[in-house]
Amino acid sequence: MYLTEKDVGTDPYPIGIGPGVNASLAREFADYTLSGVAQTRGVWQVIQAFNHNNTRLPMWPSDGLFRTPSLDEMRSMVWQSICAGANGIFLYSFFESYRDHDVDFNTQWGRMQIVAAEVANQSEILLRESAPAPETPTGTSAWWRMTRSHWVDKEKGIYMLYVVSDGKGGGETEFVLPWSIDYVEVLAPGSSSLTRRIHPPSNRTSSFVDVVAPLGIAVYRVTLKNVLKP
Repeated sequence: MYLTEKDVGTDPYPIGIGPGVNASLAREFADYTLSGVAQTRGVWQVIQAFNHNNTRLPMWPSDGLFRTPSLDEMRSMVWQSICAGANGIFLYSFFESYRDHDVDFNTQWGRMQIVAAEVANQSEILLRESAPAPETPTGTSAWWRMTRSHWVDKEKGIYMLYVVSDGKGGGETEFVLPWSIDYVEVLAPGSSSLTRRIHPPSNRTSSFVDVVAPLGIAVYRVTLKNVLKP
């Protein structure tokens, strides 16, 4: 049904609507939307930044469910959509946030600015040529993670790996790549400043291990041991 449209998008608003519904719904909607257009359309995902109850005053706060998404939830939902392959992101919405009851507007607007700035900081890389993704984890050890990869400098063998937890899990996870790794730099998403460096284990030079928190986003700049040939 999407193929008559030029750009498409979906708008999951999962936070606070009921038990068992969480930020991972953003992943499900993004995957469904990208699959529905078979990667042939631009996809703009709309991310919840408001409290559902801002138009349901008689229910506040007796149900105990409705609430405004946290900074971590918004960040995760945005990066879930990006890692799924979305081309654009909306945070909904500026005006709705004025009516939220549990978080004041200035606080929530500040959170939205943080998330938007982090994505903008990576936008130049996100628009570059895609790079091969890490191997899909076996079993259920890292079913919570999503990734997206782009070349920084293909001739020098440097590429960026973005990882996000959908909120259903997190923790230590292994990334297995198709090449031998020299070292991995862990970057701060909002500034691209180096926070630490990881080296692959001596007996498995094509992989590295790190910890990604539930709802967390990790940015890795990977330098390969052998420069790729064009």
